[in-house]
Amino acid sequence: MLKVLGTPAEEKGSGKAIMVRHGVFKGIDAALLMHPCDESMPDDISFAAITLEFTFKGKPAHAAACPWKGANALSGVQLMFHAVDMMRLHFKDYSRVHGIITEGGVAHNTVTDEAKAVFNIRSLEYDYMMEMVGAIRDCAKGAAIATRTEVEERQLDEVIKDVRNDKKLVQYVRKNMDFIGEEYIERDLTQGIGSTDVGNVTHEIPAIQFYVKLKENVGTHTKEFAVAAGGEEGKRNLHASVQLLAMSALDVLSE
Repeated sequence: MLKVLGTPAEEKGSGKAIMVRHGVFKGIDAALLMHPCDESMPDDISFAAITLEFTFKGKPAHAAACPWKGANALSGVQLMFHAVDMMRLHFKDYSRVHGIITEGGVAHNTVTDEAKAVFNIRSLEYDYMMEMVGAIRDCAKGAAIATRTEVEERQLDEVIKDVRNDKKLVQYVRKNMDFIGEEYIERDLTQGIGSTDVGNVTHEIPAIQFYVKLKENVGTHTKEFAVAAGGEEGKRNLHASVQLLAMSALDVLSE
């Protein structure tokens, strides 16, 4: 039996991660998914990713009249950023930590009593990403101790796991790309790496995300990419993608 599942909210919401958590993929032998790109590739590499919000809470005071009575939450956030920067030296290659200050105070003449920062943490391996999370948490705790503030942590969105494409499915897609004459390149670490909720599916069952070229040298998630998707390039991409999905699904069913 063949199932076709809609998988919304990949970019914001991580729909497939939610579907995995709710058991949508249980009993399914294999899953195949195509993503348009500027090159065709039968395999994929992605970062595991998690987004954490850190809220520092201090004690308000007038910054000119009596600053010694306060504890500056913004100082805690700033010190956390410095601590994270110091940790970068010790993270494995192809690890990522990037963050922003989302709340830094409301008045310049007061000691800020609440400040917030959001960090996105990524790694090529889910397990190592969680080790990095431990280090980032220590940076937050240390910053809070040093500034005599308190810090609270909150996870935003779903935890995204790295893509682990099933190698047999990759062989099927590669073979079928050759068969229909779809020119492709092999996926490697030089091509830029993002994160995708497909990774969660690949940790659950044999699965694959592969790429079919839409328009060369046009980045995904851009206005130019959207225009190409609605034109002749989009029609060509759709035709090739349907062939590859159908043929590769047939390979799975016939095994």
